[in-house]
Amino acid sequence: MRSAKVVLSTLAVAALGLAGCGGKSLSGTYEADARLLPGKTGSTQPGYSLEAVRNKLQTSYERTLTLNNDGTYLETFGKGTNRGQWRSEGDKLILRSTETNGIQVLQQLQSDKNYRLTNGGKEIITDEFAAYGLETFFVRK
Repeated sequence: MRSAKVVLSTLAVAALGLAGCGGKSLSGTYEADARLLPGKTGSTQPGYSLEAVRNKLQTSYERTLTLNNDGTYLETFGKGTNRGQWRSEGDKLILRSTETNGIQVLQQLQSDKNYRLTNGGKEIITDEFAAYGLETFFVRK
């Protein structure tokens, strides 16, 4: 009976270790891009066509997301930044900003921002331009 408990404890610790390593494999720097949502034709509103959004993401509003091995992240957008903690749960990437543009975010104002992981974690879907028929996403550099 005792050896069964030892084996189960060892397996539980190993499983937790593997789960942690899986999330850390997301570490790296990602660049933002956009594409049309399936079945959508895109927006005709000025500044929100696929071409306009992609141009912004690659020039004036260049956006990157760096996930560090220690569970911290840095998100850049134009001249702005967010820093904080990240974690993954299943197919979700969860960011919690603790600093915006060099200013600490009070704990009571912090909230989780949920993104979707697809393609085995190679893409991070933000859904921020879905109202315009677009899907914005981060892809590893």
